[in-house]
Amino acid sequence: ALEMYDQAIELAKPKFFSEAVEYRGEAYLALNRIDDARKAYLELFAADRTQADGLMEAMKKWVAAHKTDPAGVSPDAVTGLEKWLDERDGLAKQTRLMGTTSRYSGW
Repeated sequence: ALEMYDQAIELAKPKFFSEAVEYRGEAYLALNRIDDARKAYLELFAADRTQADGLMEAMKKWVAAHKTDPAGVSPDAVTGLEKWLDERDGLAKQTRLMGTTSRYSGW
């Protein structure tokens, strides 16, 4: 599946195929490739916030599942990803207020 996502992303260039990046990020999670999933999230965060939000939710579910059953992943890695997700979630909420369609007038 990863090869197919990579191929789809390459074929879509110069456009950014955010759906394939998000699906690939979820595939990385299924393979416990945490760092690759983080990179996919960061790519999406810069290009497509809707897809980034979807991957964020998948990552949170992965953490919840692996907290109860680590399934071969070190507890420190699960805790580290959880902390990273909390930080990224806070940043996402803050920067959402800076969008041009936001009604927040405090800036």
